[in-house]
Amino acid sequence: MAKKLDDIIATLPAQRCARIEGRAMKLATPKVRRKVVEVSRKDLSAVFDVVPNTISSST
Repeated sequence: MAKKLDDIIATLPAQRCARIEGRAMKLATPKVRRKVVEVSRKDLSAVFDVVPNTISSST
């Protein structure tokens, strides 16, 4: 059975995972970046019990 990429990355050191994530975001298309940011905003809004639009998506 083939290994899943998430399983392989989970076995790597944290510093290496951070570098991979950073590089992936540099290579990601704007559409993918917006999707990632939107998911993050939804997660944060659930934690803080606020509307997702109140959380800024700018860096």
